[in-house]
Amino acid sequence: MNMSRRWLIGAVVAGIVGSLGSLGVGYGEDPFAQQGTQQTQVQSDEQQARVAVAKKAQSPADYTELIRQALHGTAEESARAVHELRNSGPSAVQALLARPEYRPAARWVSVLDAVAQQRDALYSGLYWYTDLDQALDVAKREHKPVLSLRLLGKLTDELSCANSRFFRTALYPNPNVRALLADKYVLHWQTVRSVPIITIDFGDGRKLERTITGNSLHMILDEQGRTVDVLPGLYGPGVFAQQLTKTGEAAASYGKMNEAQFQHFRTEFHKKQMEEMHVTWQADWVKAGVSPAPNLGMELDDATWSQIAGQYMTASTPRGDAAQAVASKGPDAERAGRLALTKSVAETPMMRMVRNVTKSISEDTVRNEYHLHARIHMWFMSQADFVANRDQLVNRVYSDLFLSPVDDPWYGLSKPDVYSAIPKDGRIGAVAASSGR
Repeated sequence: MNMSRRWLIGAVVAGIVGSLGSLGVGYGEDPFAQQGTQQTQVQSDEQQARVAVAKKAQSPADYTELIRQALHGTAEESARAVHELRNSGPSAVQALLARPEYRPAARWVSVLDAVAQQRDALYSGLYWYTDLDQALDVAKREHKPVLSLRLLGKLTDELSCANSRFFRTALYPNPNVRALLADKYVLHWQTVRSVPIITIDFGDGRKLERTITGNSLHMILDEQGRTVDVLPGLYGPGVFAQQLTKTGEAAASYGKMNEAQFQHFRTEFHKKQMEEMHVTWQADWVKAGVSPAPNLGMELDDATWSQIAGQYMTASTPRGDAAQAVASKGPDAERAGRLALTKSVAETPMMRMVRNVTKSISEDTVRNEYHLHARIHMWFMSQADFVANRDQLVNRVYSDLFLSPVDDPWYGLSKPDVYSAIPKDGRIGAVAASSGR
């Protein structure tokens, strides 16, 4: 996603991702007393959590008393109960979602998000590991691949990067995507770096707070932690589900292979994916009435991408709980209702917002699949060009494809060769003093 697209994503998300209000939880901290000690405890107990998850996975558990303490106990009782629910794994999230009588509790949303380790978990119902070793332990036991999300910021933050906010609202809650992730994958997320946030002060007490850039990627790992594929940036739910289905099947079948076998079959897998991509690329341009088609893998301008993005609008439209999630972040429901009554058949702000979101997702889908993912396929096909180390591969995607190197302290937002008539181009902080970057 280029810089103009990232600004567009930020602008569109501004209509979707509003504040849910203060939930009083740091997602891993004490969620009600905000004492900050629970985050350290949760992180230090990851080893203990592995054992707890393994034990509780053997038989169904009754979480009624733990949930009662989490929702209605003292701050100390609640924090302890949230910690135990978190260590119990995905079944605890399902228990919190299963009974309608839990939902009126003032703490229900914050407890659910803390246990799931995902903001907006009420829409997706997914459980995420934040320790990759723990996720791989579960993957080996269940013989499943791992979907490892790498993002700017945290998946538990309202203002995580733009891609991840779309994931939480328009992608993961999609019924097909949610079922696929819950049944076929072990889920993990990891912060790449903090997300840049900008505050616009209008000088009269009004302020706007936004993230201004940031991309995410999904790594598909086999049960041994070896990278099978990488999906760069935002995808619509239709294409995302297709990619995860075929890559997940490959990852599951590769899990027991030795390294030589794994590398051979992975190379063949990516060759096949490129062959299939060429077929769909040509077909998309035939449908668009364009001949000859541009070269696959090239970067094209926005207008050209839009020519084929329209074919992906239906598969990119938020549905089911995803539609509810998008609506929850949009205009005030009462105001939207009044507008709908007064304008009759006229388009409401909510309708325009959903249409704009769908258009943005479909355009990102084709750009990320046919331009960025095509290049990733070629990396995997070339042994000389491939980086096996997971973190180095993530860094390469951010540097070479997203054009936002994670080791740049200013993340591409301040460049020494660009004149702004502002001292140090507005850079403030220790990095500016100690580095020429």
